[in-house]
Amino acid sequence: MVSIGHFGVRRLVAIGSAVALGSGVASVGLLSAAVPAGATSSCTGTGTVTCTFSYTGGSQTWTVPQGVTSASFDVQGAQGGSSGGPGGNGGRAVDTLGVTPNAVVNVFVGGAAGAAGTAGFNGGGGSSGGDGGGGASDIRVGGIDLSNRVLIAGGGGGSGGGGPGGGGAGGGLIGGDGGIGGNATGGGAGGNQTGSTGSGLLGIGSSGENGGGGGGGYYGGAGATMGAAGGGGGSGFGPADVTFTTGFKTGDGTVVITYSPNLTGANFSKANLTGADFTGANLTGANFNKANLTGADFTNANLTGANLNKATLTGVTWSNTTCPDGTNSSASTPETCVGHL
Repeated sequence: MVSIGHFGVRRLVAIGSAVALGSGVASVGLLSAAVPAGATSSCTGTGTVTCTFSYTGGSQTWTVPQGVTSASFDVQGAQGGSSGGPGGNGGRAVDTLGVTPNAVVNVFVGGAAGAAGTAGFNGGGGSSGGDGGGGASDIRVGGIDLSNRVLIAGGGGGSGGGGPGGGGAGGGLIGGDGGIGGNATGGGAGGNQTGSTGSGLLGIGSSGENGGGGGGGYYGGAGATMGAAGGGGGSGFGPADVTFTTGFKTGDGTVVITYSPNLTGANFSKANLTGADFTGANLTGANFNKANLTGADFTNANLTGANLNKATLTGVTWSNTTCPDGTNSSASTPETCVGHL
């Protein structure tokens, strides 16, 4: 496994699902701990925990919960300005990375370019006479410098303002080139992985003049300099197994983190867990004594040694569930763990 700062990058087929409760949790009242310390995101989910970071104009943080060793990151850059032709959409980068409990992940969500050539937050290039470039979105580990970035989605280039040149799409390994302007002049070039195209600057799109500004990115896109042409999109960056989509996001960027906390030994006694999603959760030794589990989903969950004494199990979904006695729910027709508690 290749190490990147506090991260180890690795290919994972899927991420399990669980609530953000560490082992040895005292009571289900601590379900509010699904929002990790230091997060400024909105975190939801009883089984799969999803934390969504929206644009704020500043850096944000996510502290890796105890027991969490991997997380999925969906990073989406921001769109370039669109007062004339269309601004380039932001790129997208998705990957699952190994993480270290208690490590702080710095989250930068790109802002869409504003009016009158204003650059988007996190690297968008401004413009005089065109629209600004959108900001990149990225995650950083070990600090907040550009050198600490481990996963990046490029921002889109700004449009040429009053002319027809649309902004280049954010990357992706390579950002898109800006559209041709009103007098057949070419748009700004998209950024790439070496800086040989685009702005040539790490993180920053160059400014446009009578054309769109470049988008932010690993390397920023180039601003267009004449003819109301569009600015180039910034490039993305990530490990070898990252999935990129060029030109994906409209408006401001976003970052979504999904992870699988450790629920071994968690105490859910007498809790109301109606409709709870425990898909893929490791619930070994968990206590559900007298809990209301009406409509709960235990698909692919491990309930070995769990206590479901007097729990309400109406409408529970059992599918490839490891039952408390160690048998699999698929051994029964229809599938169930009732009788194997």
